[in-house]
Amino acid sequence: MRDQRFKKENLLHKSDYYKIHTALYFSEDKKVIVKEPLDISPNSLTAARLINEFEMGKTLRHDNIIRYIDLVQQDAQVFLVSEYFESMPLDAYIAENDFEIEDFLTIARQLTEAISEIHRNNRIHQLITPSNILINPETKQVKIADFGRATYNYETKGDINHFINSVPCISPEQTGRMNRMVDYRTDFYSLGITLYQMLTGRLPFDDRDTADTLELVHCHLAIPVTPPHHLNTCTPEAVSQIVMKLLAKTAEERYQSAHGLKIDLSRCLDQLRSTGTIEPFPLGQQDFTQHLRISQKIYGRELEIQTLLAAFERTSAGRAELMLEAGYSGIGKTMLVHEV
Repeated sequence: MRDQRFKKENLLHKSDYYKIHTALYFSEDKKVIVKEPLDISPNSLTAARLINEFEMGKTLRHDNIIRYIDLVQQDAQVFLVSEYFESMPLDAYIAENDFEIEDFLTIARQLTEAISEIHRNNRIHQLITPSNILINPETKQVKIADFGRATYNYETKGDINHFINSVPCISPEQTGRMNRMVDYRTDFYSLGITLYQMLTGRLPFDDRDTADTLELVHCHLAIPVTPPHHLNTCTPEAVSQIVMKLLAKTAEERYQSAHGLKIDLSRCLDQLRSTGTIEPFPLGQQDFTQHLRISQKIYGRELEIQTLLAAFERTSAGRAELMLEAGYSGIGKTMLVHEV
């Protein structure tokens, strides 16, 4: 190829969208990973995501984030060059291994530090999943990869079509089916899904008939998750509570900062190493955020909301009703309807 900066060697993985090779990168004379889209058309969506992955990740420098080295563009083809990391996807590792609690906490803290770095650089990963995390089976070092869906940290409206292939791991607000915007706290929910799978070996809603996408969306929006310690009795209750806090349906009830999460994980790890056990403690005592976020939850309209929901239940059973909403301009009529 013209402008040859690397020489492809072994094919590691081929999906519906990408091929991933090991390669020799000439300018640094070292082994790297090369990722290329299968669709080579000029307006390829997979190529656009590859470019976005490089732009979002190229300035991130952290031991627990894959380092992006180069983006090679030739004609209609795009190649993403990233560091070589002796590893396997975390989901494949979970399928073959159980985690000791100390290893779990060590890995969870690494992931939290990586997310902290992502958020500190004003970015949202948007797709923290076991398949997008690499783990070295020997050292237990992990690295977050695949920034193809990453964005800058600003509030956006969720859209299920953007994440149709990753519905088991997306946050409720990413579905676009609730009156909430997507911000950096979506990463905490997806991290909760990942940690849940590490502890239990399964996704939170694997016990339900979730073959249908709408059913999975409904689970994220409304179905309570079974706490991890109910499924894996080796899981300390305090660790289970941390994961459940990450899996809160609304962003306001999750951790508000990676720092607060790291403090709680570190407290668990310190207890385990010093006493051999982990006792429950109040979570989030040092969970403070530098972001000013106006709560998207509506307050002071509990009676009206319950009245509307009760009417909905009655009409769902076949009864016809008409509800009229009245009030002065600006009193919050539209907001009430959106909330319901």
